[in-house]
Amino acid sequence: MSEVIDAGFPKKVTMPFTCLLKSGQVSEEYIQAVLDAGKLDPSISGDPTRLLAFLSGLIAMQANGIPVIDAISMARRQKRRLNILWSPRRWREEHDLMARYETMARLSAENVAYDLSAFLPHLPARFPGYIIRTSRRLGMEGLRQRHCVASYHSRIRDGKCAIASVFVDKVRWTVEILPTGNPDSPLTIGMIRSRFNQRPSQGIIRRIYEILGLETDAGNGLSNSTLEDNVYRYMQNLQRVLPVLRALDIESVEVCFDGSGDSGSIDGVYFQPEPDEQVMVEIVRRQRHFDHQQRRWIVTENSVNLALSEAIEEIAYDWLEETGVDWYNGEGGYGEMMIDVGDGQVTMEVNQRMIETSTEVYRTVDIETGEDIE
Repeated sequence: MSEVIDAGFPKKVTMPFTCLLKSGQVSEEYIQAVLDAGKLDPSISGDPTRLLAFLSGLIAMQANGIPVIDAISMARRQKRRLNILWSPRRWREEHDLMARYETMARLSAENVAYDLSAFLPHLPARFPGYIIRTSRRLGMEGLRQRHCVASYHSRIRDGKCAIASVFVDKVRWTVEILPTGNPDSPLTIGMIRSRFNQRPSQGIIRRIYEILGLETDAGNGLSNSTLEDNVYRYMQNLQRVLPVLRALDIESVEVCFDGSGDSGSIDGVYFQPEPDEQVMVEIVRRQRHFDHQQRRWIVTENSVNLALSEAIEEIAYDWLEETGVDWYNGEGGYGEMMIDVGDGQVTMEVNQRMIETSTEVYRTVDIETGEDIE
């Protein structure tokens, strides 16, 4: 361990870690994680003494079930940058993102063929796109689209769904196809996502149904509005927060965010004027999942008590998710959410930095025959 401590950091930085390790107050696993994080955070080079403060935060987050050490380990393997100032929520999100990436990479290295005999007879022989037939192609789809489709591996293998990649106006959409149990309309569509989990418009949904020759009223309780209903209605929580802001005589709230290069976060929640006390507020979290036995979406809600600034930050993240705008990958984006407390209004703006690309050619060709394969 001494070689790891000495590598790449000045003695004044490593000395406290050496003392903590020798005294047995902190385990080698924690110190290794902190030092690894220091090498993956570009900002540390300017002030490596921040690592000692991060150790305290790491211990607290791990104690609260935030898998920070695992996230650092995966970031090291994947050669990803990180930021030791991430919030607990961001650490959990980054952990889940990297875990999905490793799952997709593993599937890409495999070649498990799926039995799609229950789906293929009810789908067009040719359409702009293809049905995913192997775990390798499924992993490649997730890596290409940067979403969690690889988590569907076991369900595809068990015949509970199929996945298609469908092109609409040169945009690739990953489409979940579900059996309905209705012989007259045997298949319907579940989730539809594009790159970075972008959600489709109602027009795109209708186009995909038409391309795949499926009916939108397959008798399973799913409608276009149900399929793409917002995961969470952030306005309801803004209505809960507004009276609290007024009771504290706060005039306005500004939430700023910025991101790029696979990294981004809310920079801060700024009150005008700052409240004199820390106030808790109750908001509602809504989650949904598709019940494959009942063939319908199940929505659950639970109330949570958060500090006012944390509640507003969560509302802002929920709003950003609903916009479907990728503001943290690649060129990223930036923006703000402004709450005018007196007028009871909220103004939201998200700007995306983007280098535009489009799929101009897409072909799969049999090498021996030279024929196109759909």
